[in-house]
Amino acid sequence: MPITEKELIVPALKLIAEQTKGLSTTELINLLRQEINPVGRDAEILNGRNDDVFSQKVRNLISHKSIEKFVDNVDGKMVINDNGLRYLSDETNNKIDEYSAIIEGNDDFREENSDCEVNFKISEPDNIYLSVSDLKRKYDRSQNGNLENALILSPYYQRYDGIWSTKDKSLFIESIILNIPIPSIYLSEDSKGNLIVIDGRQRLSTLFEYMDEKKGFKLQGLSILKELNGCKFSKLTGDKEKYKSKIEDRSLHIAKLRYGTDDTFIIETFERVNTKGAKLNAQEIRNAIHHGKSTDLLNDISDYYCGTNKILDKKRMKDKYIVLRYFAMQHYYNCLKENKTIEFKSISDYLSKTMIRLNSLNDNDIENIKKNFIEIYDRAKRIFKECAFRLDEKLPINMILFEITLIIVNESRFKSDIEIVNTFNEYINWNEETNTDRETSFEKNIKYHRDSKENIQARLLYIEKLLRK
Repeated sequence: MPITEKELIVPALKLIAEQTKGLSTTELINLLRQEINPVGRDAEILNGRNDDVFSQKVRNLISHKSIEKFVDNVDGKMVINDNGLRYLSDETNNKIDEYSAIIEGNDDFREENSDCEVNFKISEPDNIYLSVSDLKRKYDRSQNGNLENALILSPYYQRYDGIWSTKDKSLFIESIILNIPIPSIYLSEDSKGNLIVIDGRQRLSTLFEYMDEKKGFKLQGLSILKELNGCKFSKLTGDKEKYKSKIEDRSLHIAKLRYGTDDTFIIETFERVNTKGAKLNAQEIRNAIHHGKSTDLLNDISDYYCGTNKILDKKRMKDKYIVLRYFAMQHYYNCLKENKTIEFKSISDYLSKTMIRLNSLNDNDIENIKKNFIEIYDRAKRIFKECAFRLDEKLPINMILFEITLIIVNESRFKSDIEIVNTFNEYINWNEETNTDRETSFEKNIKYHRDSKENIQARLLYIEKLLRK
């Protein structure tokens, strides 16, 4: 029986791990050939090539990015990295389903764009300085509901680790007073002139919390300005008044990304500047940039499904991410069906555009979208039970099957449950007559470059074909 690409991953990584100087692709092919001794179909020479099928499968490990996260490129050779070593040492990882498109445990969605060549609309950040009091005034404006020319420390920027203790906050306030340099604050400007924090939330929220009359904390653990230990901001009076002024007048360097800067570039910027603490993933950044009806909708759906009926863990907005993907793919499907033009630069950009589109809808439309989602999600769960959105009930939710299942259910309102099941089964057994590979068309589509425009369009067109039957 021919060996599969999946079956080559572990032996390939073991060989790479054994070579401290790494292996080139050719060297890996030769060593794997010695170890596996391919026969039959694997030994057949490809048409018009000197390579055999086995060689091509090994090359596919690199071109299909099957081992990309497990190796580093050093002087043109593959060298095992820490992820690769952990993968080899953990037998359970070797059994991960390669088609699951897992987002469980995945906190960074930057690979959203790995399949696309993105032409960023790059605008160099404006380098400006604003005093703490200026920033506080803008922040207070947002707290009072005035979302024009305000500073927004979005509630969607939730951190789940790396939260500062009171002592950490106190030491930061001491650094502000002492004029010790601190990293730049990165802000993104929206269409209303609001400044949305993409890096520096912890620093700014610490300042604003300390300056708050009601929520302000007492300084503690100061090593230099010991006389301020136990002092709240409101108690900086008399001979301590000067410290209050130092805080209010302190100028902070702001790198402002102007309105219109590509969201994908903003996400990339955040990844590069945020080197400490818990990094925000792309969905958390999108939620902060495009706050409004779209974020309220995702929050409502997330809150509706909790407990045993939750869609996914709320942590790191995984549930919001997968629901947003469905809204994006349903809209893409509708455009294909109606022969409308689709602007698609990358999945990340398309998801951002989806949030912008949702933000433009009226309240009644948003309510109908929410009710429709609840209706089709509940029907899908009732029909497929424990296997809903999975290839097998023991596997994690597959985000592609999540989208496809809901589209099928949404487009089959007047069809029976058995008709929906039959359509779904036809989809997962999808294999084009021209496809002669061991892997089916379905498997290749869901496994490789799943978020490229070509593959998204291929699966949606196939679904449309099935639904027209």
